Amino acid sequence: MTADAAPTAAYNAVLRSANGAQTLTEIAGSSGCSVADVAAAAQDLFHHGVVTDAAREPVPALSYFWHATAVARWSSVRRAPQEQPATVMSIQGARDRRLLLGLLIEEYFMVSSAPVHISAGVAHAPSERMQLMLSEYLAEEYSHGLWLRQGLVAAGLSERDLAQMVPLPGTTAVINFLRVTASTDTLAYGICLSFHELAKTEERVAWIRTAYDRLVDLDLFPEAALAPSRDHLLEDVEADHASLCEEFFADVPALSVQQQDALMKTAVSYAHTLHEYMLSVGRFYREPDGPRYLGLEA
Repeated sequence: MTADAAPTAAYNAVLRSANGAQTLTEIAGSSGCSVADVAAAAQDLFHHGVVTDAAREPVPALSYFWHATAVARWSSVRRAPQEQPATVMSIQGARDRRLLLGLLIEEYFMVSSAPVHISAGVAHAPSERMQLMLSEYLAEEYSHGLWLRQGLVAAGLSERDLAQMVPLPGTTAVINFLRVTASTDTLAYGICLSFHELAKTEERVAWIRTAYDRLVDLDLFPEAALAPSRDHLLEDVEADHASLCEEFFADVPALSVQQQDALMKTAVSYAHTLHEYMLSVGRFYREPDGPRYLGLEA
């Protein structure tokens, strides 16, 4: 994602002077850095959402994908991170059985909805190449909802519970956002999917395994209840679905200013929709005397 590493001085020069009033050549001249180093630093900072393109010109599609996702993530992270369910568990004491079950339930609804929005993406894909990519993605994701359903049964939910429960409004908002976006804007859909897919690295795999081992050690639910959630994440990482999101932007011409603005609006809106989803999970499931799930006769 990043260009060859530029000297620290070039990054400092860009951060000090990138106010939209100076060109990269002028920044290089005033800082004593080479134009190449300043350009590399500016590009890297653009990809990480730190600076924008003040010239408002067409931008390579993949470069803008990285920029938009980074900006959107930062915009949502700044909002009340202490309200995220994982943080709530830490604040209340990690042994929060009801909140953990709620996270598994809402994850089940999210994952089970994948065939709905992915199939919409296939139907509206702009090219045969994209249709094939999304069809393969659909095949890889199709059974994961069934895995998570088995985990909920292992966590103590009955078939009647599974038939009665419905997703929280925040979960429904995310699902519908993906479905509509998949049907209307393939590039925007790729950005939305990138919020759910993790990069394929050994460190990521180790982190997932360690996180779930710790959840098992809490002894809130049997390992069979948590294993499907863990295995879903591990299989997605192994399939390198994060790179699939980048492939949406491969071979796409440079994006016009209008396209950039439309994608940024979607990216930021989706990031905040996800944030509201997480807040709703925390609010509903952290009530110690509340129902196990939203639904009939919960």
